[in-house]
Amino acid sequence: MGLAPQLHHCEFDPDLRMFMVVMDHVKGSHWHRDNVSASLGNQLRQAVEALHQAGLVYGDLREPNVMVDESGRVQFVDFDWCGLEGEATYPLDISMGAIDWAADVGPGSLITAAA
Repeated sequence: MGLAPQLHHCEFDPDLRMFMVVMDHVKGSHWHRDNVSASLGNQLRQAVEALHQAGLVYGDLREPNVMVDESGRVQFVDFDWCGLEGEATYPLDISMGAIDWAADVGPGSLITAAA
């Protein structure tokens, strides 16, 4: 759907106990809610709706994880907290004090689709 950089490689490394992911570099800027146009706001809403319709959740939808590429399209980056709704969970070591998270966010809790 063009909502993320091109994925080139994704493989679990048992020694590191994490996935190694290689994606294209996004040339552009981070999305900022303070200076976002109506068009970008609509793109972001449509992107989240498309993920939810596909049964996917994106648990860390914050400004650092949304880019606007050089052509003006929204691109999601940082997929650590993504997956199938009803299966994906927040990490057990999530830092709850640093960010004003939504009420249902917590260590090991399910990531849900929110309006």
